[in-house]
Amino acid sequence: MIVLVLGSFTSFCFFMSRLIRWVLKGQPEKRWDHIPQRLLKVLINVFGQKRLLNEKVAGTMHFFIFWGFIFITVGTIEILISGIFPSFSLEFLPESLFKFLKTGEDILSFAVFCAISCAFFRRLVLKPKRMEDNPLSAKRDALLVLGMILGVVTTNLFMNGFKIAHAAGMNESLHYSMPVANWIAEHLIFNFNIKTSYFITGYEFFWWGHVVLILGFLNYLPFSKHLHIMLALPNVFFHTLEPTGKIQKINLEDEAQENFGVGKVEQFSWKNLLDTYACTECGRCNVYCPTFNTGKDLKPKSLIADLRHHLYHEGKRLLKGEEKPSQNLIEAISENAIWDCTTCGACMEACPVFIEHIPKIIDMRRYLVLMEGKMEPGMQDFFTKMENYSNPWGFSREERGKWKEGLTFQVPVFAALSEEARKNIEYLYFVGCSGSYDERNQKTSRAFARLLNKAEVKFAILAAEEKCTGDPSRRLGNEYLAQTQIQENVETFKKYNIKKILTQCPHCFNTFKNEYPEFGGNYEVVHHTTFLKELLKKEKLKIDKELYEQITFHDSCYLGRHNREFESSREILKSIPGIKLKEMPRNKENGFCCGAGGGRMWVEESRGHKRVNVERLEEALETKSQKVVMGCPYCMTMFEDATKVKDAQNSIKNQDVAEILDSVIS
Repeated sequence: MIVLVLGSFTSFCFFMSRLIRWVLKGQPEKRWDHIPQRLLKVLINVFGQKRLLNEKVAGTMHFFIFWGFIFITVGTIEILISGIFPSFSLEFLPESLFKFLKTGEDILSFAVFCAISCAFFRRLVLKPKRMEDNPLSAKRDALLVLGMILGVVTTNLFMNGFKIAHAAGMNESLHYSMPVANWIAEHLIFNFNIKTSYFITGYEFFWWGHVVLILGFLNYLPFSKHLHIMLALPNVFFHTLEPTGKIQKINLEDEAQENFGVGKVEQFSWKNLLDTYACTECGRCNVYCPTFNTGKDLKPKSLIADLRHHLYHEGKRLLKGEEKPSQNLIEAISENAIWDCTTCGACMEACPVFIEHIPKIIDMRRYLVLMEGKMEPGMQDFFTKMENYSNPWGFSREERGKWKEGLTFQVPVFAALSEEARKNIEYLYFVGCSGSYDERNQKTSRAFARLLNKAEVKFAILAAEEKCTGDPSRRLGNEYLAQTQIQENVETFKKYNIKKILTQCPHCFNTFKNEYPEFGGNYEVVHHTTFLKELLKKEKLKIDKELYEQITFHDSCYLGRHNREFESSREILKSIPGIKLKEMPRNKENGFCCGAGGGRMWVEESRGHKRVNVERLEEALETKSQKVVMGCPYCMTMFEDATKVKDAQNSIKNQDVAEILDSVIS
């Protein structure tokens, strides 16, 4: 017994230490901050299984399997130690705790038995769509692990059943309750008229079966996707506490830096490598991913699995200190998959172990653009226009303020104001590229400006001095161009002593709020929907008209999922008399992307069986609403295009929250 246990644990420790050494070959990254906050996340999402329980059936099954294993593990520790030291028992614990553990082990073992049986039924009969693309090896792995778990709980229940039967045969009784094992003893063992002398034999048979299965399972884990049993907790603990829409800055001025982005697996941070081994391959990321749902090459689950397989093959090289990879990372991962991502964050929102997909994709894009000069068709033209004109269309900077023509009041421009007049300006209204140049989104800009004027808000614009925030350039991998744009904007804001910024674009909002502080740009940034809600609340704007329409609301990924602002627009819409708000099935945290994020707004969508924006519009059409309302110019453009593709101009109209509100205020 000693040899079996020590050999098994030695083998397990060897393979786990090898995996850990591979992970630690990644680049350093600080993840030890805010310990209490991280522990709370673990408590809620690991022990509370919060994200898993969003999917009721599978989540409930996993909840019982998780807690069952905790209790079974305690009992198994007692079994293994008593196998070496026969006199050992957990009875040294307080009596109430010991009884609780034993009863819990028994009941939860049966709960796990039921949950695993249901899991087999789902996989073999129901066959959930999110598991259909699993390779045969992964399917076999899952069934093998489920079989092992079923064997562990079954042997545990029958072992305790024979133990109770043996005690009864000796006219003894256990001083703790194990109702399921007791039922087994009464209804199975005694009904089969098994001789009392065989009770101890039955106990030993199932005892050894339990021990062998546990130790076998332990040593199989390092080679299985079910390694997440060991790594889910640390992965949740170390997950980013930053907003998910934030892209980390890289130091372009570091002369010692030879590579920008990630072209070799060891150029990822250690946390990015840990992610690959924590992945459960459950497929929840695929379920919510807009590219997966429209037939693109990117499948978030497959991306992480491919990275894990690549790390596994490159691990030996890393430990030997060999620099040249046997296969370049970009050769192991499909370039189409790298470019398909809209950075909407749906995968990260759905992942029960908090894997961070977007940073990995952005780092690989950086490598492709900055180191290899590879990019999608149309991207070079986009970058050139950004460099020369600071907008994606290549329009003159002098035309940036023309959107305000036709307004019945004067919109102040910072450059035209005296230094004294600037002191009275409270907010910079950062209109953004789409709001400035795109004819459809100019309507939103004028509507918001009218509302600001009605509320007597002191604001001004930059007009020709306004430049792109750097969001699309950065997410398309051109970190150099993005940082140039950011630094130029920071200098402009500094010149006018700008402290507060209003945006109508969630992408501008996210970049100013979360990314500019790393460049010395610290501002109070407010999205226009949040600002309008506050103006209504303070009665600086008063609704005096009714609007009898049924509408549906589309959540922008960069305002909603990435920055957790879901309610401002809905509160505004619900405050308008006559409006009936009907939600689409996929909304708020689970909202479906329009397809424009991650720089995809400016790159032709040529892959897949359907465009992402068409998929989303079809969902809006199913609500039978007269209008789909949003708070993002990117989303507006994508919905307008999809409406034309579907020839649905007479079926549904697209409007911004500001346009709706402007129409009901005199």
